[in-house]
Amino acid sequence: MLRVKSAEKSLDFYTRVLGFRLAGRIEFPDRQFDLLFLHMGTAPMAAAEDDRLEALFGQPGVLELT
Repeated sequence: MLRVKSAEKSLDFYTRVLGFRLAGRIEFPDRQFDLLFLHMGTAPMAAAEDDRLEALFGQPGVLELT
């Protein structure tokens, strides 16, 4: 898990420059932060949230930006 100042700038960097793929985003607007889950896998993530998180955490190279 990495804390970042700008989720959008960090997301751009990790996806465009380093090749990560966004797997999911959980927003906490009342607490003013988001969790972004990135992965290095090449397989697409499942559509259902529970299935997607289970598949995500089973992959190598998962990164969480806060």
